[in-house]
Amino acid sequence: MTPLLCALGTLIGLLSIASVSGAHPQDGPHADLRIAVNDKALTWNIGMNLAFSDEIVDVGREAFEVLAPTEEAPLEAALLKHFTDVNSVVINGEVREPVVRQFTIGRADEALLPLFPRTGLRALTRFVCVLEYPAPDGVEQLEITWNGYPIDALAETREPGSAPAPMVIEAQLQAEGRVEIIRFLDGVRTVKWHALGDDPEAELEDVPSPVRADTPKTAGINRPLLYVSIGALALGLVMCVGRSSRKPGIGIAGLACIAGAFAFVNPFGTSGPASNEIDAAYARSVVEPLLTNAYQAFVHTDESVIYDLLARSASGDVLDRLYREVYSAMVVSDHDQARAIIAGVEHKGLTLIEAHDNAFSVKADWEATGSVYHWGHSHGRTYAYSADISVEDVEGAWRIVGLTITDQIRLGDDDGPDAFLPEGFEL
Repeated sequence: MTPLLCALGTLIGLLSIASVSGAHPQDGPHADLRIAVNDKALTWNIGMNLAFSDEIVDVGREAFEVLAPTEEAPLEAALLKHFTDVNSVVINGEVREPVVRQFTIGRADEALLPLFPRTGLRALTRFVCVLEYPAPDGVEQLEITWNGYPIDALAETREPGSAPAPMVIEAQLQAEGRVEIIRFLDGVRTVKWHALGDDPEAELEDVPSPVRADTPKTAGINRPLLYVSIGALALGLVMCVGRSSRKPGIGIAGLACIAGAFAFVNPFGTSGPASNEIDAAYARSVVEPLLTNAYQAFVHTDESVIYDLLARSASGDVLDRLYREVYSAMVVSDHDQARAIIAGVEHKGLTLIEAHDNAFSVKADWEATGSVYHWGHSHGRTYAYSADISVEDVEGAWRIVGLTITDQIRLGDDDGPDAFLPEGFEL
């Protein structure tokens, strides 16, 4: 595994491990919301366990712990009424009515009961409802309202001494080829979203283009020549005042004007910075957006888009292995539908190590934040990295061609309600 793969992949890999290591679904009310938007419809996939449904609809059962086959139909009707009448979806300012595409009931292996001492079979009985909201004209603006917030039964286990409070309901939203996490709160039950546009490259940060070593140096004014020409012009004008020296004065003044023009045009490049000069500030302006853009590629879901965006930051073997291994093994893991999502990159510092004509190396420090959405919950993680990075001019553009991680520290979790409200969303 290449060093760059380690740098970007370790974050997602550890997120995935952390997610799978917990018992899911929870031993208590649990819901999993996945929303997908395309140019024809919004599809809302709602999953929950019986412990959750007991908190949002009132349907009696003969045995509280068990859902009998004859009790399935009344519960299905009550849940569908809740999903369609109490929750709401507004697309482009218009309330849309859903079409029920699926409703299924699944029962997990009772051998798992020891893992759920609180809610037992109610945790292992799951419902999946798929609702489709037609949007033939596409989705430009969206308002999604979720109602139903049971008390978080496991808050005490996570934060001893915490007061009982309603659950935060998390959802995964896939739109415009991106995957984001949104959160519904009991006090703010509606999340708004607007389209950002379908040009993935427009999201990338600008990276300066290399200036090749053989490019003529035309930057700046040739100040020595300008000063000489001004002095000569003044001398020529003084000489013009005297009748006997008029012609020599005119000649000197003319030559001074020509020299002044050359000072501004500066065709010989006798002043100004060298075309391939690289200092720490310039190196920072290149490396920071390259790293940010590499992470940004994994926000998307389309394989070709991810590869093309990665190719704007990395080259050669680094590019191929980063795409092939990180994407297939971590970002789209099928284990219990867990998915890692990049939240952001914060740059902390950069030092220039060495620079050549069209290549340079730096020591960079940054923090990367991400999360895993897994059966109704996300797990945020932030890691700090230090690395030695090599950058080269590859076919007229800067690309990362080498990266060695020198330090990696986990900074902690970030699971606050506003931690991952992405661009395009508002509460």
